[in-house]
Amino acid sequence: MARTSPNPIVGAVALLTLSACSPSASNQTSPTATGTSSPQVSPRFAAYVAADFATALAWSPDGRLFFAERAGTIRTFDGKTSRVFATVSASTSGERGLLGLAVSPSFQTDHFVYAFYSRADDQSRQRVVRWTDQGGTGSSLSTIIDNLPAGNDCCHKGGRLAFGPDRKLYVTLGENHVAADAQRTSSLRGKILRYNPDGSVPGDNPFGSNNPVWAIGLRNPFGLAFSGDGMLFVTDNGPSGDAGTPGSGWDEIDHVVRGGNSQWPTCYGNSIHLQGAQCVGTPPTYQSGSTTLVPTGATFVSARGPAGYAGDLVFCSYSQSRLKVLSPDGRLFFAERAGTIRTFDGKTSRVFATVSASTSGERGLLGLAVSPSFQTDHFVYAFYSRADDQSRQRVVRWTDQGGTGSSLSTIIDNLPAGNDCCHKGGRLAFGPDRKLYVTLGENHVAADAQRTSSLRGKILRYNPDGSVPGDNPFGSNNPVWAIGLRNPFGLAFSGDGMLFVTDNGPSGDAGTPGSGWDEIDHVVRGGNSQWPTCYGNSIHLQGAQCVGTPPTYQSGSTTLVPTGATFVSARGPAGYAGDLVFCSYSQSRLKVLSPDGVRLLFDGPRCQLDVKEGPDHALYMSDASAIYRLGA
Repeated sequence: MARTSPNPIVGAVALLTLSACSPSASNQTSPTATGTSSPQVSPRFAAYVAADFATALAWSPDGRLFFAERAGTIRTFDGKTSRVFATVSASTSGERGLLGLAVSPSFQTDHFVYAFYSRADDQSRQRVVRWTDQGGTGSSLSTIIDNLPAGNDCCHKGGRLAFGPDRKLYVTLGENHVAADAQRTSSLRGKILRYNPDGSVPGDNPFGSNNPVWAIGLRNPFGLAFSGDGMLFVTDNGPSGDAGTPGSGWDEIDHVVRGGNSQWPTCYGNSIHLQGAQCVGTPPTYQSGSTTLVPTGATFVSARGPAGYAGDLVFCSYSQSRLKVLSPDGRLFFAERAGTIRTFDGKTSRVFATVSASTSGERGLLGLAVSPSFQTDHFVYAFYSRADDQSRQRVVRWTDQGGTGSSLSTIIDNLPAGNDCCHKGGRLAFGPDRKLYVTLGENHVAADAQRTSSLRGKILRYNPDGSVPGDNPFGSNNPVWAIGLRNPFGLAFSGDGMLFVTDNGPSGDAGTPGSGWDEIDHVVRGGNSQWPTCYGNSIHLQGAQCVGTPPTYQSGSTTLVPTGATFVSARGPAGYAGDLVFCSYSQSRLKVLSPDGVRLLFDGPRCQLDVKEGPDHALYMSDASAIYRLGA
């Protein structure tokens, strides 16, 4: 199959992309009022379908627009005809109504459509219901979540629905003017809730296996928006004189994380103190100051969206009747082995930070990662081999201040590098659990790869501050996540959270062949990738038998030297979308595997060291002299 040739753009050794949000001027196309009753509009902006107070929108995979009308009707529009899909008996008292709508991520097979509404038979309660789409009409109605609090006064009902990349159902719920409840994990008020698609509670929720609360400290949350890399943001309406606050302004965009806290009512806006001893939680990524926006629905715009909006986080302002646009940072961070980290904004390359790295053997500045909470903490992480002690390696962290790394701190030190040439590991990646994963080779001490007391030949897992998570498999003080690896490089998380790693096959060490048998391994908690008991397709080497799980893919007698890896999103380049890709150092080619990491599909363009998908959904690939871009 013919493929687009990538173009080199700037020198590099390893790369990483960043998509962060910061406030920017709105660039919306908007109607201009005239002397007549009909507004003059840009050709890019025109009426699409008539609706009566459409509170929520959702698209089905077959191209229909589902929209919810607050009074209780859900309709569909196929581009020509609007028809009723279903109705509910909704209260519209105060801010109540039919408020939320979502289509199942498995709609092609289950045909489920979900809605959130305030109950007419009991205005103090709300529910989530589900229909099956049969021939364009909702059937088999079932209540999957009931008795969500609406309170007895007018306002703060929440009610937006969204499915995350984990295929869980996320629900916003306001604090019903009971501000203190927003900080209580035992209350559902002022929260982001997370459910399984059948309405049951996922066992990995942060506040207990029977508690649907995912994040706390919200006042009146509306729009839920997931970015292409799985980050969740929510719009939250600022104070209007309640709980001792100003009468307007201070609307927010909050980055939502597992167990997160958006401060209300301890603080509001840019951490303006309100109640309690101090602010509790994390300030918003954006706040409107004294300007009132009343933010409602929100979404991320894909790289294929309207010109001027692609990649941006957009939300509606009810009070200003305008779309608001927050643009991404969009810088490329890349690490040069000798010790320099640079950024590239599409025009200019500049130095971000430097480290004193040894480049003896396979040592160097080897890994790079940006914090999943970059919008608020501005952290950038790197792994390097120490020049002052070549037997040791470390992970460090900077704060990005105006494009330069500051406040350098060592968060993990004395990782073994050994005294010989090779098998140093050094790649970094944040998982969907927001933990930092680190690869470490076995330094040619093969037996250590099977010892959980040794860090060699492992995938390690840390908290972002370098401490060890209490739920690691081999003890609360042991960073080891998975064992039995020889020389692991690229870490790649799939959209549903599965982790794969590239592992370099034997080269005559420990009694093995001199080449070939490179691997892709599926990494699980406490997993074992067999080395050195076996290699390749479970070829026995040491001990009584193979111990652990064989690779999902192995190269046989062909030598690849696999390095960086990533999963390509559905918005990635045509022909690559959904696949697991990795670089082959020896063949200087991008290798494309099936999404389960089992089958080699084809060879892509030039790639030796690392590959990442950018916020524009292009693939960026590096070799020893350049970074290349393969457009989406």
